[in-house]
Parts: sequence; C-alpha cells; structure tokens
Amino acid sequence: MKNPRTKHTDALAAQPKAGTDLKDRIVEAASLLFAEEGYQNVSARRIADKAGCSQMAMYRHFPDKASLITHLCVDLYDRQTMRINEKLGHILSPEERLIEAAGQMIELAAENPHYYRLAFLTPLPDANAARMRAEVAKPAIEFFRGQLRALLPPETPRALLEEKMRECFACMHGLIVMLISYPATYGITRHSARRDFANALRRIVHG
Repeated sequence: MKNPRTKHTDALAAQPKAGTDLKDRIVEAASLLFAEEGYQNVSARRIADKAGCSQMAMYRHFPDKASLITHLCVDLYDRQTMRINEKLGHILSPEERLIEAAGQMIELAAENPHYYRLAFLTPLPDANAARMRAEVAKPAIEFFRGQLRALLPPETPRALLEEKMRECFACMHGLIVMLISYPATYGITRHSARRDFANALRRIVHG
C-alpha cells in the first residue's frame, strides 16, 4: 500500500523509456514533470534532460511548453474519445451511455494518472495553452450535455440542465481524484468508482 502522504510516487519513479521515439520520450518526460512539479515550475531544459535530448532537438518537435501541454491534452481526449466510441456502439439508452462514458474516463485516468492530473488539475498560466485545453474538451462536454438533455423532460430550463451537468462532472472528477490520489484512504476502486457514479447519476436525473 502506498503512503498517502507520498506525493505522486508513480511520477517520480517513472522515466521515459530509452530507445523509444524521441517525440514520445519528450511527451512522457513533460507529462511526468508537469504533473509532479507544476506546469509553471518546469523549464524546457528540464524536459529535454529527462527525455535524454538537447533543447534544440526538443524544439524541433515542440517550439514551447504551450505546444506540449496542448499535445498532451489532445492526446488524452483522443484516447478518451476512441475508448468511448468503442464501448458505446451498441448502447442506446442515454443513461447507460453516460454511465459507460464516465466508466471509461475512470479507467483511462487510473491507467494514466499523471496525464489526468495534467489535463484536468494543472493550472495553466499560459493563456493560449489554457484556451486550447478548453477547446479540445468541448466535444466531450457536448456529448455529456446531449445525453443528459435526452434524459430530462423536454421543458427542462437550460439553467437546470447546466446545474445537473456540473453535478455530474463534479461527481465523476471527484471520484477520479480520490481513486488516483488516495484510494486506500477512501476505500475506492475502479469498480466502486463506476458504481458510485452510476448511482449518483440516477439521483441527479431522477431525484
């Protein structure tokens, strides 16, 4: 069992794999450092050193940190979209589609905790990077909004729909943070996180 006071031990211990493609090594190094130390505290030199290359070599792939954070967020959302599309093809119920989509997000975050922290929990002082992160998140947000709208009465006011959207995302992301940060403290597993989201969604929708 990991000590809950240990700060992201998985990120500290991990290293980009030698012999892999340089661009992949840079991406992995950046994601680990950003998640562990914060976006604003990591220099391009640190990323290059961890990836085992020069800054000039890194700049050939990524001209600045903003381009790196954008790549990482797009990559995470692409993975999420692919997983959800694979799982939802046969599911017709909007409620079950939301439950499965959240379940796949929980699985993806558990498998890639430093990516999740970076994409959802890391403040970005670079306005362009923050704007790009918001842009790549839009399709996922619209998917959730559309499924939730289908579950609610047609006359539901937009303000109430948005309130329920926030409740859904607060539940999903809250469960994920507990799962990837302090699972033993909260007694949470992937399975229980999925179950808890399903139960919470039903309460949010049906009261």
